[in-house]
Amino acid sequence: MVKLPSLKRISIFAASLGMLFPVVALLLQTGRSVPRMTLALWPTSPFLMATAGHEHTFSSYSILAATIAGNALVYVFLFTVLWSIAWVIRAGIRSLRDGTTI
Repeated sequence: MVKLPSLKRISIFAASLGMLFPVVALLLQTGRSVPRMTLALWPTSPFLMATAGHEHTFSSYSILAATIAGNALVYVFLFTVLWSIAWVIRAGIRSLRDGTTI
């Protein structure tokens, strides 16, 4: 039986991934166009429209930070749901194997 990583580790990994992708996307961005893959992997990126015309102010940097933090929360939520589904499937298989209930 495959052992699942702990929910704490999954959450830390998901939050790190959720913060890493926006930073990489910003570093690799060329011009004003945003590829569709960026929108798929950074779902909170449309909130950056609030910074249009105010690119180098404190409020724009705080909106950027909030957008990256929001993306990390989205990733934590999605990874937690996937982990929970895997846990239920694993518990069901285990209960079928030893004849008990979940």
